[in-house]
Amino acid sequence: DVEVWRHIRPSGAVELRYLLKEIPTIFQIKIVGNDALSEDEVKESIAGLENYHVAKSARLKENAEKIREFYVSKGYYLAHVNFELKPTPLEDIKKREVEGLSDTTSPAINELDTANVVAPDFVDVIFNIKENSKVKINRISFVGNYNLDDDILKAGLRSQESHLLSVITDWGTFRKDFLEIDALIIEKILHDHGFLKAKILSPDVELSADKSLIDITFRIVESDQYKLGSVLVNGDLVEQSD
Repeated sequence: DVEVWRHIRPSGAVELRYLLKEIPTIFQIKIVGNDALSEDEVKESIAGLENYHVAKSARLKENAEKIREFYVSKGYYLAHVNFELKPTPLEDIKKREVEGLSDTTSPAINELDTANVVAPDFVDVIFNIKENSKVKINRISFVGNYNLDDDILKAGLRSQESHLLSVITDWGTFRKDFLEIDALIIEKILHDHGFLKAKILSPDVELSADKSLIDITFRIVESDQYKLGSVLVNGDLVEQSD
């Protein structure tokens, strides 16, 4: 951050002062509030943030959103993620100096003398997560399946509608990554029933006003149904084909 201060002297000369505030350097990244997902899982969704890189505000906001999207993909539509920067405790810096800086492949970092670093030259990036409850599936419906009943299609899906026991189990929890898998399952079921040119369009997902329930609608284009005709076996046969 750069600010410019201007002062006009009695002589008419202008004095300029540049006030600089450097971007702090990341010492370590911490995840707080992740009860349902492990720290390693959450950190896998982070990109472009590493120890000893500068803590750019835009990059931090971007990764907070990446973590939130990761939670959404796991069914936590109500998850909230924010971040904060805190000066790294001096004891953490000294501890890493004793243990060495072997966690990085940068030669420049391996030569860093942390004995001359005084907090808060380093900062800890802390992502605070409020997971909230998972979103449950209220209803799964189909449009365009004129020849196959809904029950036949629902039976093979990864996604399932919630019921009374869903309160204490993961049954009926919405997972975004299941939608693509379910579309392929529906397509296979249709192929198995002779609809070889069937297509599954992008499903419609409707979230309730309180974001606790979700309705999923799969749109189907069945096309023509093919049936098996006669089967003939040709060649040098021991017995004649019926």
